[in-house]
Amino acid sequence: MNPAMEEAARKAAEDRLDEALEESFPASDSPAVTAFVEGGRVMEEICEFMSGDHDRLDALLARSGGAAGVELDEFASLLVRHMDWEERLLFPALSRKVGADSVASADTMRLQHEEFKRQIEALRRCPREDETLRRNLLGVLVEALSDHNFAEEYYIYPWIDGALDPAEKAGILTVMKTDQGRTSP
Repeated sequence: MNPAMEEAARKAAEDRLDEALEESFPASDSPAVTAFVEGGRVMEEICEFMSGDHDRLDALLARSGGAAGVELDEFASLLVRHMDWEERLLFPALSRKVGADSVASADTMRLQHEEFKRQIEALRRCPREDETLRRNLLGVLVEALSDHNFAEEYYIYPWIDGALDPAEKAGILTVMKTDQGRTSP
């Protein structure tokens, strides 16, 4: 593809993203958004909300014991939702604010998200009678999630909270809380 076509494709992708974000985020003066903002301060930070979601996911995975079944399926479904929030809402919002500096971090997180999906699928396929394999697979997943969550909670989410203005954070929180209400267990 020649440079002019690449630039046109990049611009078209950015325009589609902007349109999708405009559809996802309510107007900053809507009641849904202003409910999360008081005196120009967001009542709940992205980091607080997403860290709480990490805690809920960790507890659900622990209850499942990594065994295929309803709890593992519920964990997988809620983890996919969590990763979707990051990839659809948080990473693009950060990228718009800070530009290319955030792209490498987001790309790393996305690659790890894909690996988590593969690890969960391996747990689902693990024979019930192979306790050693299941424990090993679960251990690898728990350790990888722990490292990933640490990076998000201590670097990525605070970066997002610092980069976005209160109305942007409130809009994102509104979307995530609406999604959460639709898919809560």
